Amino acid sequence: MTQKDDLSKVEGLQEVLEILRVSSDFEARCGRAAAVAWQVRQLRKGRTETGFRATGFRKYVEVLARAVGLDGGALLEWFGIGDLGNAQESRQAARLARGIGLSLPELLAHLRIEFAERRNEPVAALCRSGGPGGQPESLESCEAALARIAWDMETAALLRRLEMAAAAEYGRL
Repeated sequence: MTQKDDLSKVEGLQEVLEILRVSSDFEARCGRAAAVAWQVRQLRKGRTETGFRATGFRKYVEVLARAVGLDGGALLEWFGIGDLGNAQESRQAARLARGIGLSLPELLAHLRIEFAERRNEPVAALCRSGGPGGQPESLESCEAALARIAWDMETAALLRRLEMAAAAEYGRL
């Protein structure tokens, strides 16, 4: 082997090493993604103990996160979930919901509750079997209570679009 061949190998190796180098920004994003994946896993574990709660989606995530010692607000922010007023946020909610082990009916109930709470509906009381003072809330009792809410046409149309977006994303995952 000649010196020229050795030099060629070294230059080739340097090119490969340059390709393999990642920016510090990319490395930070990968680290954050790994941290989020771990947090989602922790929420999934905690969810088995917490179960269904008659709260809006954002509040549910925050309560669940607090129960396992995490910052739910930061997790919602990472997923891009704000006030759940558009289809993109509903799709992101579906991604997070699927990750933490929520069923599609649970996700849709949490989205409806989110909107009911904005109208100051007494959702937790309505979701208790037999009304206030009854059995603890269940998904079934919440779905029945939410079905009795008379939504205005604009809210009903928006809610339907958001539910369709969330369901489509949930089914795609």
